[in-house]
Amino acid sequence: MARGFTVTSNLDRLNARVGSAIKRWSGPDLQRVGAYAASKVRADSMASFRNQADPSTGTPWRPSKRAVGAFAKASAKFKAGKRSKAPTRRTTLEDTGRLKRSVRAGYEVLRNGVVQFWGGTVPLVYAAIHFFGGACGRGHRTILPARRYIGASSASKGDVQRYARKAMTEGL
Repeated sequence: MARGFTVTSNLDRLNARVGSAIKRWSGPDLQRVGAYAASKVRADSMASFRNQADPSTGTPWRPSKRAVGAFAKASAKFKAGKRSKAPTRRTTLEDTGRLKRSVRAGYEVLRNGVVQFWGGTVPLVYAAIHFFGGACGRGHRTILPARRYIGASSASKGDVQRYARKAMTEGL
């Protein structure tokens, strides 16, 4: 699985009261928090396709030439009367929907007390070039801009932290 980002939370850095609660945490507690965090990452990643923007920073993606060109071509046909239905604007990174459907999120609890949340895609040949950008195509003549579509917003990160604190204090 290609990892798009990693958010690491070191549980040892929390205050002593919360730290003692962590020692009493059971596997289901950590799994509940991990599942909540993964759902937030997935939701933010899906919203990035709707908003056509980076989920972490909110920076809009540069529209792809293919999406803009397809809309312009369909609009010209509609204006000429060769198409009965008005075209809808096509969005970047959503030609077939495979990339959007491939987004995954999860978590891992490491041995040293670190909970690591991650997001990524199932192995698609073109997923990394769309996420990181770079030269691609025949002869590497095409330069794609980076369009970050996996991540978590700062609001979601705060929600996960509040949820984890609440889950820890409920266990006391």
